[in-house]
Amino acid sequence: MENTKKIKSFGKVLYVLAVIGRVCLYIGAVCLILTAIVIPVIFSKVDIGKNRVAIVGIPEAKVEMYKDEQKQLNIVFNDKKVNIEKELDSKELLATELVFDMLTDTTKEAVVVYIEASIIFSLATLVLTILAIKNFEKFSKNIKEKEEVFEQDNSKYLKNTAKFMLISYIVSLVASTALSGLFTDDFKTSFNTIGVIEILVIYLFAYVFAYGNTLEKKLLPATSEKPKTPRKKATKKEEK
Repeated sequence: MENTKKIKSFGKVLYVLAVIGRVCLYIGAVCLILTAIVIPVIFSKVDIGKNRVAIVGIPEAKVEMYKDEQKQLNIVFNDKKVNIEKELDSKELLATELVFDMLTDTTKEAVVVYIEASIIFSLATLVLTILAIKNFEKFSKNIKEKEEVFEQDNSKYLKNTAKFMLISYIVSLVASTALSGLFTDDFKTSFNTIGVIEILVIYLFAYVFAYGNTLEKKLLPATSEKPKTPRKKATKKEEK
């Protein structure tokens, strides 16, 4: 009985965390959709040339980034020149140069397509994660509310959680591999071993709950069955 109370308390905590996670994912999805809408508008104000990126059409923000003859990265903000290499540390400078080189080595349209494709893949992964969280939310709600811990639907909810997590992982893997080779011929794949182990563990728990439900069905009828009253043997007179 004490263990059951602990499980139900744990179920309450999991339910609250699942609800918070789902709300955060909804907010993230809205932000991604807004970003996908805004990106083409932003890049309509950007002029990309050889070794040069500038914001045009906004008088209040005259920004130009370029590489000089010494291949040093500079930025001009409202006619004020700043040598970026002196202002940023090595990691920030490397990230800035990578973005700058990516922008200047291709067309503006290709960059917009790359960003929009990244957003679409991210949104697909986010939707699948939301579906996984919703199933886990139903599972934790059953744990905290239902009398039987090994309720029949719990196994189904856990299997659905693992299934959507697996599909989300595959979509993310395909997206990162495809997008890494969009501008170069170097396709890079990163395999998340921990993520795969988490999915397998959830599948394992799904089968544990299914087995527990089977045991409950076998044990409950035996404990609730009323003892049968022995039948009286018929007397000789009754037989006649």
